[in-house]
Amino acid sequence: MRYPVLVNMLTGGHTPIATVGELAEMGYKIVVAPIESLLVTARAIEALCRALAEEGRVDRLPPDRMATFAEVKQILGVERFVSVRDELKPER
Repeated sequence: MRYPVLVNMLTGGHTPIATVGELAEMGYKIVVAPIESLLVTARAIEALCRALAEEGRVDRLPPDRMATFAEVKQILGVERFVSVRDELKPER
């Protein structure tokens, strides 16, 4: 193959699901799972809405079900983004 080959792993789709290792053995260099984050997020949103509807608050969700704001910033790499932004910011 002259170019990297991509495979689309879609839970519930037509392509049988294989591990990244198995796909690499088959010659795939790029593996995408385009909707899985949405599928996982849908359940989290459902739990959040249920807590709000039933308890009137959302701060009692278990820690494994909701990240803290600090954790989200760490996951997203906000400090690195701010650092790069500050390095590239033009002088005034």
